[in-house]
Amino acid sequence: MDDEPGTSRDSNIDLVIAKVLEGIKETLPHVTDEFIMESIHKHGRTDTISATEHFMNKVFHDCFYSYTDEDQGKTFGPERMPEMASTSSEPMEVVPYDAKHPNVTNQYEEEQIKKAMLNSLNDGSIRLPVPPLSYSPNTNFCENEEEMIRDWNKTTGLLNQGNSCWFNSLTQMLYSIPKFRSILHHSPPITWHQLPIVNVKPKFVIHAELLLQFRALFAQMQFSEEKFIRAGEILRTVDKLYTSNGTNQSTIGTQQDASEMLILIMQWLGDSIDAAMYAHENPEYSNAVDDNLVISDSTDQPANSDVAGTAPPGYQEEAPVVSSTTKSSFEPPESRPNTPTEKEPIRDAQGARIPKSPRQSIPQLAPVEEAMDTSDVSRKSSSSQPPVLENQKDGEEEPLPVDLTVNEDTVSLVNNLKQSYKKIFEATLTTSTIHQDGSSYGQENKTVHCPASFTLQVEYGNLHDALEASTFSVRDDGVNIRNMYETLPAVFFCSLSRFQFDRTGEKVHNKFTFPRELFMDRYLKECLEISGVLRKELLEKRHELSLNRAKLQGVRSYPLGNGKTINLIDAFETVKNVTSNMRLSEPPSIEPSKREEGTNFLENTGKTFPYFTEENFPGLSSYIEKTNEAIMTLKKEESVLVKEMEALQEKISSIHDVDELKKHKYELHAMIIHDGEINRGHYWTYKLNKSIDGKEEWEKLNDRETTVVSYDQIEKEAYGTGSPHDPSAYLLLYVQSGADWLMAGDNETHSESLANLPSDLQSLVHQKSAEFKTRLENFRQRQIVRTDLPHITQMVDSPALPKSLKSFSWYRGLDDMYHDVNANPDESILRDRLDSYQVPVLGDNEILDMKNTTSFLWNKITFLDPSAFVSSEKLLEAHLLETIDGEHGGKEYIEKNLSCSINELKEDAENEIESVYNSFITNYIGTVAHLKKIYLSRFVVFVVAQLPRIHVPVIRYLLVRSMIHDKLGVLGKHAKKEIQGYMENSSDSGNTMYRIAEMLAHIFHTSLLSAAHCRISWESLEVFFVELNQSRERIETLYNAMIGAKNARILNMSLRRIADFLEQPSIYFITQQDIEDCTVLALLASFRMVVSILMNRACHLHDLHITLTHTGRTLLTENIVEEICIGLYTVHKWSKGLEGHDPANSNINMKELFVLLSNKLDFICASDAMEHDKEKLSVASKMQTALTDNLFHPLDTLTVGAECELDSGESEMTQINKSRISIGNTQSKINAQLADIVAVITSPYM
Repeated sequence: MDDEPGTSRDSNIDLVIAKVLEGIKETLPHVTDEFIMESIHKHGRTDTISATEHFMNKVFHDCFYSYTDEDQGKTFGPERMPEMASTSSEPMEVVPYDAKHPNVTNQYEEEQIKKAMLNSLNDGSIRLPVPPLSYSPNTNFCENEEEMIRDWNKTTGLLNQGNSCWFNSLTQMLYSIPKFRSILHHSPPITWHQLPIVNVKPKFVIHAELLLQFRALFAQMQFSEEKFIRAGEILRTVDKLYTSNGTNQSTIGTQQDASEMLILIMQWLGDSIDAAMYAHENPEYSNAVDDNLVISDSTDQPANSDVAGTAPPGYQEEAPVVSSTTKSSFEPPESRPNTPTEKEPIRDAQGARIPKSPRQSIPQLAPVEEAMDTSDVSRKSSSSQPPVLENQKDGEEEPLPVDLTVNEDTVSLVNNLKQSYKKIFEATLTTSTIHQDGSSYGQENKTVHCPASFTLQVEYGNLHDALEASTFSVRDDGVNIRNMYETLPAVFFCSLSRFQFDRTGEKVHNKFTFPRELFMDRYLKECLEISGVLRKELLEKRHELSLNRAKLQGVRSYPLGNGKTINLIDAFETVKNVTSNMRLSEPPSIEPSKREEGTNFLENTGKTFPYFTEENFPGLSSYIEKTNEAIMTLKKEESVLVKEMEALQEKISSIHDVDELKKHKYELHAMIIHDGEINRGHYWTYKLNKSIDGKEEWEKLNDRETTVVSYDQIEKEAYGTGSPHDPSAYLLLYVQSGADWLMAGDNETHSESLANLPSDLQSLVHQKSAEFKTRLENFRQRQIVRTDLPHITQMVDSPALPKSLKSFSWYRGLDDMYHDVNANPDESILRDRLDSYQVPVLGDNEILDMKNTTSFLWNKITFLDPSAFVSSEKLLEAHLLETIDGEHGGKEYIEKNLSCSINELKEDAENEIESVYNSFITNYIGTVAHLKKIYLSRFVVFVVAQLPRIHVPVIRYLLVRSMIHDKLGVLGKHAKKEIQGYMENSSDSGNTMYRIAEMLAHIFHTSLLSAAHCRISWESLEVFFVELNQSRERIETLYNAMIGAKNARILNMSLRRIADFLEQPSIYFITQQDIEDCTVLALLASFRMVVSILMNRACHLHDLHITLTHTGRTLLTENIVEEICIGLYTVHKWSKGLEGHDPANSNINMKELFVLLSNKLDFICASDAMEHDKEKLSVASKMQTALTDNLFHPLDTLTVGAECELDSGESEMTQINKSRISIGNTQSKINAQLADIVAVITSPYM
């Protein structure tokens, strides 16, 4: 919710003004301080000056619109010095404001904690609306331009421009249809290529702009050399169209409903294609009149509308009539919550409500069977240019003359475009009223839907059941409705209705499954005869299943009264146990949770149960026997019912599995996932890629990031789990199987696809390529010449390392351990529930330091493994859950050590629950802390065992949070209640404990990641020295060894700088010695490999080119040389005692190694061999510079190398030691490598 006018959260007005000024300047750097201050004071006269979204929105819009109108020619960001660009050049998103929260800078992070949703953008201290969507070509989105180089095996990503993940996801989904891309590329006539567009009705000018911008965006996505691009002005055009119906809600900087926006965008694009087809057929039409060229950008009439040209009858402003009915004849499901307006919406393919639009489908034309001609026929046939305007002003460039004739090629192009669009998207639905037996009566109604989109209710659990529910429905008046399709398109969308705003106000998180292959025959009218018979059989089986289910429920849920039920088998078992005197008493609870009134001074002696004998109860033995027979009968009946229901369910699920209903096959091609709640959260897309050679792989398109994932992983995220903390699919795209004409564009080579583009798009592609190459070359030059750095003394990494942390108040010095009760791990203190007292909170500076540290580590974790966790909170949850699962886990401890079956714990057994709960918290750690494989693997145990000076409430918080686990049943609910109580009682809503736990989890995970990459390096070295003979394999193995060593070194050094205050070296798992040894071994082996090529006339540097097996990426010579240079540079720093190198604890004399390598490089550079090959001399000189020149400054950053699967810390350390033993003495291997290098460089140059 936005702030109310007049509210303020900052008492120091100077500090508030400084925050506002800093935030505006960060987003709009071209605006002067004076202009911003003037705006602040202007709005301060009518509103309280504050750093809230409410006030900053006013200042932002004032600066953006007013200032840019006066300074049209200015670009945003650093123009002449891109190297000085901010490292955080991305725009910021708008964030809701909680007026109760005391700290502005913490608000967004609080939303993460409370709502468990994913950030759409990088962190920022102040969140603002999206900045101008246009930008200079020099604008930097990535500090390292090398990292912007695209992997051509992956789809181009899209930059998040402030809550624009919905647009990015939809764009990626639509882009995945090659034929649709081709239609957009070739639809606009040449008369639209000069602005302003005059060959279009004023009402559709913005639609025409949208079409031009989408085709340009698709061309950039296909041919961009950058890993991600920015959508730019198209977002503002979408906003114009969205707000043209009078709504005040902007789409810019705000989250939108992806399903609704898909329908709107497709309708706008359909309108624009209609307008383009009309322009092709009527090139003489112009909306320009008199002395003023008036182009409308809204649905309002232009000022000169009384004299503007009018369209012939074929060009309609309203929707073309394409169906025999204007309204669906069956009742719709509930409306979506985010519908942009409150007008009555139109219906989708099943009658579900969707936003209203003036367009339903492209006018029906005679079918054209041939594929669309993607050649630029309208441009080949004539030299047509935009029409000459008689009112042209002096000094304006005179357009070329236009041939306004319409030839056969143009007619053919228009027809092919129209028919291709219909073939892709258009469906015809027949709606009938039917009797109970399935026979129809009354008039059939037909509707045409373009595009075809099914709105499916996720409560049905799977796609086919949801489709059936929309096919067969019952109106409120009891009339049965059947919706069957006469025709289906090549692609259709499924919108999973997860937002029921008008019913519950919450997102529906139900699990919903859908197949990868789908047969749609049962929903076609032509298959009604056979599907009708099968449906009757289906209804009979379902009725039979319902009867069996009722019987089973009668056994398992017998009513007790007051809304409670009991399992009859359990009831009889209980009676049998009681009458058999199985339990005579129960000991008292260790710590009762509550006392009844009047029992305060009574001794707690537990429970005594009644004792039954034959003397007191004649016939007791017979009764027990009869009870046992009843139990056996009930169990047998339950077993039979379960088996019958399984058989019926299997029959129901396979009833349509007949050959006659397997002719219209569709395949899942893309899906959009949503994580979050109503009006907040994050979208991303999964898309299927099929290469020319038939290889299939799924991509995760998460804004700018593109990663390859397995479908098993997709299923875990897409189906949903029922938990509000897990993502779920929201939109599905199915494509017709075997429709080669639809996907043919993806099977073209790069040059073929580029040649098929219209000439204007080819020019755009070449322009963007030249701009990026210029930026890349400028960046590379800046890395070579750095005269402003006389001496390099520390590693440079991006983003910059946070300052070294000092001791926090929750991690005490040794002296404090004896004076602070919260720092004394006494069992009685650990027993104190977090919701029973005021847990100390931390100051803003400590919270900010921890957030910065977490964010820094999170960037590194996601860079190396972007698909592991969707958010930093998920990372924490994953490590907390490890405490409960597996061998020696919490669940096993509870059931073995406490002799308690978790499944038998009942919610009303409060004393027993409390006893087990407290025993686990106070005793579990002590039981497993001595087990190395546990405390090096389980995060919570690791923290307690390795950090004995930690604040005791943190220990309890971690243990309680780890118990919030479905496997712990009522214990998990008990833990959740304590955490909720702590958050309610805490003055910072639990932020203190969450931040501590989050940072420690990231430190733990980064330590594991560092050890894993060190292990990869050592394993690669073991393979190289012990196993390999093939030269091509040796190259990749050595490259992996260098990358693994470098990543381990960067991660380890980062950890030591930010976690030094913990004073526990064992938390890093690996040692500096481990890293130094593998770094030097990998360096020398790789160095020898390159030197052998440099000193051999018959060898060429391109001999090092290989294709990496794990990524398919081409590894070039320069990639290998770059990593060798980084290794040489590292040896240079270690020889000077930098980056943690301690000569007293090292296996290697770095100073001596530095001298030896320097001498060898001097010899190589001066040898006769280098005189004959400038390319080889360049490589040798570069390596010499890396080792000896203080001005050399390589990009010492993380690199994605071989696939890295994390194991436990203990396992990683064990494997490293195993590889070290296998390789042998490190110093001996180093000496052998140096000897080989000497032998190579002293050999004659042959």
